[in-house]
Amino acid sequence: MKAKVIYFSPTGTTKEVVKEVTRGVGYDYSEVDLTKSENREKEIAIDEDELAIIGAPVYGGRIPKVVRNVLEANLEGGKLCVIVSVYGNRAYDNALAELQYVVDKKNLTVIAATAAIGEHSYSEEIAKGRPDELDLAKLFDFGELIREKISLKQYKEIKVPGKVPEGESKISSNYTVATDACNLCGLCAKYCPMNAISKENPDSDAINEKCIMCCKCIKICPEDAREPKDDVSSFVNKLKTKIAKEWKEIEVFI
Repeated sequence: MKAKVIYFSPTGTTKEVVKEVTRGVGYDYSEVDLTKSENREKEIAIDEDELAIIGAPVYGGRIPKVVRNVLEANLEGGKLCVIVSVYGNRAYDNALAELQYVVDKKNLTVIAATAAIGEHSYSEEIAKGRPDELDLAKLFDFGELIREKISLKQYKEIKVPGKVPEGESKISSNYTVATDACNLCGLCAKYCPMNAISKENPDSDAINEKCIMCCKCIKICPEDAREPKDDVSSFVNKLKTKIAKEWKEIEVFI
């Protein structure tokens, strides 16, 4: 058995989680990084002897629209699937249910799933440092359980919590702008997964229709010169008050 690892991970957390699960599974694998726009234009072919491991972050309780669109358009073949969602300590709501719905339509059987915790994109104070060593150990153990389930030919589909949300997920109205601290290094434009920042004018506003507020540009800027256009401080403060110190455990379904 082999694995095909597919993920969308602007700030690297979902990639870290998915790769640790894959390490526990122990199969040789190839990977498709949907964070890179060029990979979203290609067919994602899964062989019959490949386990698909698909991971996405949770934005507003759902998987990003770009992930759903790519999977629905380009995912082909395969038989067995593991789905992974990563959220910033608030809730994963219907993200796993939505991801399962999408892969079910592609005739993949979801034999395992996990909702893992990652540092929140909006604030380093929320779920700071997660996934930590304990989280990674649990994810590795989860991968081993997946391998055991497959070796025993236990292919029964699992059911995850939540319901399939109606309509399209909405792009946040908050998009990023450059401050006077911008030195035109262009890192934000180079690494924006949605190509929402002009490479010719990296100090310009992100394009509202493209920006998904993944915060990659904010986190990668060496001058701290990117910030949301709208004031999200009150929202972040509410999150800090409600969830910053709450410890949520990784959930697994197998």
